[in-house]
Amino acid sequence: MRAPPRRRPKVRAHAVEDDGPIVVTDDWPEQVPIGDAELRVIEGHLREELDALFGPLP
Repeated sequence: MRAPPRRRPKVRAHAVEDDGPIVVTDDWPEQVPIGDAELRVIEGHLREELDALFGPLP
């Protein structure tokens, strides 16, 4: 039997200087269109919660 291979020691990452808060921007429109497939997934996943809020569909 062979001895298990030795692992290399982990290399520590160098400390990164803090440049302040991270600014996140996007180019999405104010209202994002949701297609039929996305709506069906959302409704299927949240069915119990939606029924509790709005009542079951007739």
